[in-house]
Amino acid sequence: MILFWLVFLIGQHVADPRYHTGEQIRAFFDSVATQRPDLFVLDTIGVTDRLGLPILALKISDHPTEEEPEPRILLTAIHHAEEVLGAEVLWALVDTVFRAYDTDPEIRDWVDRLEVFVVPEVNPDGHWVVTSLQDTSWRKNLRDNDGDGAMDLEDRSDGVDLNRNYDFHWQGGNPDPASSYYRGPSPFSEPETRAIRDLTLRERFSAAVHYHSPAISMGEIVYTPYPGAPDFPYFLSLAIQFAGHLPKVQGTGTYAVLYGEYDVGNARNWQYAAVGTYALNVEIGSYLVQPPPESVDVFVNTQLEGLFFLLHRVARGPGLSIQAIDDHLGCPIPVQVEILEIDTLAPVPGPRISSEDEAFFVHRILTPGSYTVVVSDLGQSYFPETLHVEIGDTLVSLRVPMRAHQTLTLWTMPLGQRLEVRYYTPLAGQAEFLLFDVAGRLRGSWQAKVRRGWNRLLYPLPAPLPDAVYILRVSQKNRPVHQTFATPFVKIGGVR
Repeated sequence: MILFWLVFLIGQHVADPRYHTGEQIRAFFDSVATQRPDLFVLDTIGVTDRLGLPILALKISDHPTEEEPEPRILLTAIHHAEEVLGAEVLWALVDTVFRAYDTDPEIRDWVDRLEVFVVPEVNPDGHWVVTSLQDTSWRKNLRDNDGDGAMDLEDRSDGVDLNRNYDFHWQGGNPDPASSYYRGPSPFSEPETRAIRDLTLRERFSAAVHYHSPAISMGEIVYTPYPGAPDFPYFLSLAIQFAGHLPKVQGTGTYAVLYGEYDVGNARNWQYAAVGTYALNVEIGSYLVQPPPESVDVFVNTQLEGLFFLLHRVARGPGLSIQAIDDHLGCPIPVQVEILEIDTLAPVPGPRISSEDEAFFVHRILTPGSYTVVVSDLGQSYFPETLHVEIGDTLVSLRVPMRAHQTLTLWTMPLGQRLEVRYYTPLAGQAEFLLFDVAGRLRGSWQAKVRRGWNRLLYPLPAPLPDAVYILRVSQKNRPVHQTFATPFVKIGGVR
């Protein structure tokens, strides 16, 4: 009987047209991406196991098809199926950008300075259970735990709590499949959490907001990652500023800030531990997970106020953005960025690693102060750079030239005369190598497929070359910069 009344109280409003179904959300996101490809790109980052529904991520940016050296932010909703308000907030955000980008300078400012990824339904299968009114209090996804092919909703024996399925203290979660908090059979066992994992590892978000709603607990709270983390003072400061722009619906102040559970596998703690994302949970409202339709806009508008502040805060600073470039080639290179005053305090998450795309970019959210920053390349082919940086009230953006130990290395091999070439390129493709003597005569040439990053290439010379000085020229047509470049003079002769 208690469960009946709980389901009734939670779900009495979700059938109203003011609440959007997953099908409507997917159609709307597809529509804005089609109409404004200059602002939105829609991607399917995963597919659910049970119903085969897509997990969508909408990228918002002024150049959405490009990877720019700009801070990246992730916004998600509906990790838990019945917590539907977050999807309404993200719908409103996308609709506001779609309608107001061309006329509102504040919205244009953060769109132009950020790359924002919006995942409106982490849990499309569970959301379908709720909005189709089969069980409006359903929390989990629809994993078939007992393998019987049926959706076991009544005894709740199917499904995984997706916000207990991440690989950070996953073992502390509930092992009972019938529990609404079931952690799943293993970390990242679910396609929904793997989709968020892969997106996070690719983009290495500076910040994230995961929208939730409290069904049986206190709400109007911003939760931070765990205390004791080396970045705790910094993401706590961000959370306090953010919460201060989230007015409570009853007008009794603003949202509180707390740190949440440490010993279960939730997205917030995993994202921070894995890549250093300042990931925050927002519990919208209090004790009313699906409020009456006439009050939805009140909840949504207060959330937009706080979210717009957060986006501007990340875009404008205080913070530090670093892009390292090869001082010879002029192209970005993958690096790690360590702030000694923070990252030496604990091994996790450690130095921040640059994004995996061609931007190779690192962004840190900071507070004003003096910082010692060490920039090191991941391939250990460049000399590290140590910077002393003063952070004020704005974002400090630096391009840091890195000097390679040797941009191209060339030497003879012990068995027969062969050249070994180490070649760095930011893009995969076909490269041509030409070897000239100092008189400009071509003494050897070859082509090779190269992968992104450092390449080790061996070339057997067509004829023995005398000890002399040579120039190696490399051409790659699809390189973004320096399509043709040459080594300094390199002497061939002797085994090294």
